[in-house]
Amino acid sequence: MNREKAHSPAQPRQTTSPHKVVIFGGGLAGLAAAQALSSHGIAVELHEARLRLGGRASSFVDQTTGEVIDNCQHVAMGCCTNFFHFCEQADLSHQFQQLDSLLFIDEQGQQSRLQNGFWPAPFHLTGSFLRLKYFNWSERSEIIRGLRKLIRTTEYTRSFQDWLNEARQSSHVQRDFWQVVLVSALSESLDRIQYSTARQVFVQGFLSHRHAWKVSLPKVPLQELYGEQLLEHLRQQGVQIRLSSRLKEFRINVDQVNRAILANGEEVTADAYLLALPWHTLSRLFSNEATSPSFVKQAEQLESAPISSVHLWFDRPVTEEPHAVLLGRISQWIFNRSAIQQIETPERHYYQVVISQSRELAKWTQEKLVNQVLEEITALWPETSHARLVHSRVVREHQ
Repeated sequence: MNREKAHSPAQPRQTTSPHKVVIFGGGLAGLAAAQALSSHGIAVELHEARLRLGGRASSFVDQTTGEVIDNCQHVAMGCCTNFFHFCEQADLSHQFQQLDSLLFIDEQGQQSRLQNGFWPAPFHLTGSFLRLKYFNWSERSEIIRGLRKLIRTTEYTRSFQDWLNEARQSSHVQRDFWQVVLVSALSESLDRIQYSTARQVFVQGFLSHRHAWKVSLPKVPLQELYGEQLLEHLRQQGVQIRLSSRLKEFRINVDQVNRAILANGEEVTADAYLLALPWHTLSRLFSNEATSPSFVKQAEQLESAPISSVHLWFDRPVTEEPHAVLLGRISQWIFNRSAIQQIETPERHYYQVVISQSRELAKWTQEKLVNQVLEEITALWPETSHARLVHSRVVREHQ
């Protein structure tokens, strides 16, 4: 991991601080909040309904192989400075592997790599963009013009799809450049993405500095990453952590929360309460609709963006590449988990295929999806046809 990018987050303005904050939710948001608040001398009590921390960043034991596997491959980009600062504070930085290039493979099997050139930001990736084999020279110039316009256009009120059309980005460029990046980052289609959000991904995530785009992968299962070491770190900072502690509801008095009621009937009080829970759970926390905060109604309008991951174990390696971005296919990313985690089991070689924004696959059976993925992998790496599929499973998540 390149520590140049892990700047400390901006310090908040000085205001009157609460003496005690209760956080509900032990996912990454709740954990980061606990770390930040406790480092400023605030008493923090964190409640998590499950028996473990990490939230959606979770793992489980695959009963067939006995391996601990993640629900889905999680990655972090260099632009995620607050996240990397959190990891450094918790001494987790050594658990990540940073990629210095990204491999893209098109429908014909042509390979292109995204990597830094000699120029400073925002021009450091220009050479890579101009060498993308699956675009002709006219399309490469189109991409450069689009990026320049994106930097200059700070506001736009319609969808990113509309902006791309107005910027005269061809359907091929939209599908194999803009969409490839955004569907992975946001798990949404171009017509459902706000312009400001898409612009943030490209400007902050690729153009702001030379390390912004670099992807880091956890080298250990997520339950280990957010497990005992992090638990002990937070406790040493004075954070009280209560697992298997579920919030039932809030009690409101004159537009303010005056106490929280847990599922076991216990009452919890604090100077401030921080919710780091899934949006769809909020409405049940406020029994009186008339006194519910406005954000509860707003949260009810949110929709989930499903992600599917296909876990495959073969009796031999099918590719030595640690990762690849796949274009024009159902499969979008493939990760060589055996290589990333340095798992040495000669009889099993573990790969994970990730498919973001997978609404259309909701009705597919596991068998159909696995067969489709196998067909696509075999087209790229023919040696797959000689390998025996030892085990497979599909995990579907709603982000």
